[in-house]
Amino acid sequence: MKPTTRMIQVFGHRAAKGVVEVDEEQLAALLSGERLSADLPVDKGYVILKLKGNGILGLGFFINGAVISQISSRELKKEMLAY
Repeated sequence: MKPTTRMIQVFGHRAAKGVVEVDEEQLAALLSGERLSADLPVDKGYVILKLKGNGILGLGFFINGAVISQISSRELKKEMLAY
């Protein structure tokens, strides 16, 4: 089951595991379709993407040692306007 972006944005700050903090450069790479290497204590699954100093962005998917963005650029623009 895939959690909704809105649910993650509201409750994601309570997560203790599965959070990947990215900077603006890493976020831009994720949104352009690149994978972000990460060392997480999980095999695969959804992770919360958090922008350093800005809060929860939405979801990524962790598989084979890399995170893939699950955030659409349209969705991100809408949420960034809320900050």
